[in-house]
Amino acid sequence: MKVKRNYILLIGITVLMLSIVAVIIFVKPVEVLNQKINRELRKNNYEVIPEKNIPADYYTNNQTKIDVQHYSMEIELFPSDKVIKGNIVISGIVTEPKPDRIDLNFYDNMNISKISINGINADYSHSKTTLSIELEEMESEKFEIAIEYEGSPRSLYFGSFNFKEYKNEPVVYTINEPIFASTWYPCNDLPNDKATYDITIINDSSFVSVSNGSLIDTRDEGSKRFYHWRTNYPTSSYLVAIYSAKYKLINDEYNWHGNSLDLQYYVFPDQVKPAAIDFEDHKKYLEFFSNTFGPYPFVNEKYGIAEILWTSGAIENQTITGLGTNFITGKKQYELLLVHELAHHWWGNAVGPDSWRDVWLNEGFATYCEGLYQENKNGAAYLKRFMKDKIRFFDESKLYNPGVNLFHHLIYDKGAWVLHMLRNKLGDKDFFDGLRNYYNEFKYKNASTFDFIKIMENSSGKNLSKFFEQWVTVGKGIIEIEYDYYQNGKNLLLNIAQVQTGYEDYQFPLDVKIEMGNNKYEQTFFISTNDTTINLPNIFGITNVSLNDNMSVLADFYEKPKENNE
Repeated sequence: MKVKRNYILLIGITVLMLSIVAVIIFVKPVEVLNQKINRELRKNNYEVIPEKNIPADYYTNNQTKIDVQHYSMEIELFPSDKVIKGNIVISGIVTEPKPDRIDLNFYDNMNISKISINGINADYSHSKTTLSIELEEMESEKFEIAIEYEGSPRSLYFGSFNFKEYKNEPVVYTINEPIFASTWYPCNDLPNDKATYDITIINDSSFVSVSNGSLIDTRDEGSKRFYHWRTNYPTSSYLVAIYSAKYKLINDEYNWHGNSLDLQYYVFPDQVKPAAIDFEDHKKYLEFFSNTFGPYPFVNEKYGIAEILWTSGAIENQTITGLGTNFITGKKQYELLLVHELAHHWWGNAVGPDSWRDVWLNEGFATYCEGLYQENKNGAAYLKRFMKDKIRFFDESKLYNPGVNLFHHLIYDKGAWVLHMLRNKLGDKDFFDGLRNYYNEFKYKNASTFDFIKIMENSSGKNLSKFFEQWVTVGKGIIEIEYDYYQNGKNLLLNIAQVQTGYEDYQFPLDVKIEMGNNKYEQTFFISTNDTTINLPNIFGITNVSLNDNMSVLADFYEKPKENNE
């Protein structure tokens, strides 16, 4: 998922900063003043992204005791009434120890008319978001649960089930992430319980209905048209999608090493021309990611995009991304948004998160892929600029298990920075070899943060415990450095002081560049203490000192005013 970010600068902060300028402009150098103001403004930027913690009672212990293997569902749409009718068969196995009931996630505003298990009518209870089905003696560990239901699905969070209109025509679409698939179909909504799907969407025959995987068949019954989609690739419940509108289809094809991939773009009739322009470079994106990480993981089905009416971004539903209509311009203005969603098909879809504690493995990876693509397309300077734009203070929480901050810029941008710093630490060969090993090991499965750490350690032969402790599992925020320098004869003394509070003893490489007229001195130092003095012999006649020009570490730098040291 990528959410359009809106950064709001409060008027009061601006007034405060201008007041600071008026008071101290005569006692501090202008460049130091600007540095301080920029630092404070960055600290007070925030995103308008809804934040939601997953309720403690959303999952039950019993949900970990089943393994759903297949969903077969029919969803009939009634857009004018904003109602759906569902008929679903859920197949799986009960794992040890055997529970006395099977628990699924399903919102209780939906009306259930019938439930059977293995062909026998079952007793059940339905409260809030939990559907509990009583188990009698079972002859085998296998179960097949059939449920008939109907109702008006709630549209929660980013809009989990939507009946909308575009130019007076109905549009239906879903956005399930993270825990809202259960607003419209019963499921084991744990991200690590992947299953295959048969999905039949029923709507008026004038509508095109789209879902995950490959289109198996269509048929008409009276005024209704049935679209039967199937995915044989394991899919997390939150990545299942339904789209239905008066779409026009743009077909394309990508070939990689003899394998042909269908590219299918479903757009509103008046958007065909701009969409064809905006989407034509997907073959370039696929080429880059396939060469970098490994083949597109769902090559036997498709990669597609369906236009939706979400104004805040796009959602990476497996094999069929949902893209907000305002991001189709015909000018390729939102290329990185398309790159981000495609990257999720490696990171988040094929390699899924073990739990929502690991969401940075989705969003941080896809965000860094934006930078990697820019680097590949335009050169290293673009990656440096990209990473510089991603610096915030990230004080909200740690990256692993972020609580309410599931889709905060912390997850996207700090997650990308962790990968960038890991690349700098390991070098390109070990870094990309590690990513490919990670992809191959967990493709069509789920991985935790600790699985990723283990793979990267094994691939590189390096102990990364300190790195991940400070940046992912324990530390909050970023490195904050106050520094000054002064001449001691022909030597330069550079004082580096860590002043952050989120994590006190970062250890990190620091690039130092010193300009002396037409001459330059550049060196990388490893900082391992809170207060460090670097003695640089035969450095004098200095015109400028800059730190971290290569954007190799996530840090903020503030030069102490000279008058404090003289």
